[in-house]
Amino acid sequence: MPGPVNTESTVLREFAEELSRGLGENLVALVQYGPSCGKLAGPAEWKGPVNLLLLCRTVSREVTAAVRTPLARARKKLDLVPVLFTREEFLSSLDVFPVEAGEIRRQYLVLLGEDVVASGHVTMHHLRHQLEFELRSKKLLLLSQLMREDETAAVIGQTVMAFHESLLTLSRYYLTLKGKMIVSDGPALADMLAIDPGIPAGLLARLAEIASGQRRATADEKPRLVWDFLHAVDRLTEATDKLEMAP
Repeated sequence: MPGPVNTESTVLREFAEELSRGLGENLVALVQYGPSCGKLAGPAEWKGPVNLLLLCRTVSREVTAAVRTPLARARKKLDLVPVLFTREEFLSSLDVFPVEAGEIRRQYLVLLGEDVVASGHVTMHHLRHQLEFELRSKKLLLLSQLMREDETAAVIGQTVMAFHESLLTLSRYYLTLKGKMIVSDGPALADMLAIDPGIPAGLLARLAEIASGQRRATADEKPRLVWDFLHAVDRLTEATDKLEMAP
């Protein structure tokens, strides 16, 4: 059975201990990942989602039943967002989800059990493939919405702002494929992307302001933002498409 729980959060500690009792030897690891790592000394200190990776030896009806009650109890205090894999399934799926795997490895904490995340391997070939797939999919979805909407208000509010974070994430991994250091979101990343692949830093700054609620997009600005965003996606897609990665 996994050993002591590694967290300062009372809520996560109690959740992990309940899982350990309920799942026993079937529990391989419970991993917290994303921005919440290191920010949960108390529930009042973090209001966003707490992403969790739950790894078991087998996944069955009994496993989901054992998780259900502890999860419901913990979610009254924290917005826990768990994903469930077997250990082998997680490791074998990294070639399909290399971006997501990279985001987990960028910031994670093993709350309980084995550090399976560190043993995973993602190839640059698979990463380039997913980057292009994600970028082209987002462009198709946005264009589809633009053809159906009389006004772009819904698009800028629901889709572009949601894609803003994805664009930054995908851009970081584009820079990784180019052999450049990944930097956190902000002016430093915007400056690098302005040079390669040529995404205007001003566009990212405007999107960041709107996404954070610092200001609202004006009626005249919304259509321009949508198309500026599409052009930024095009630049990143074209640059990614030119990358040659060994299989």
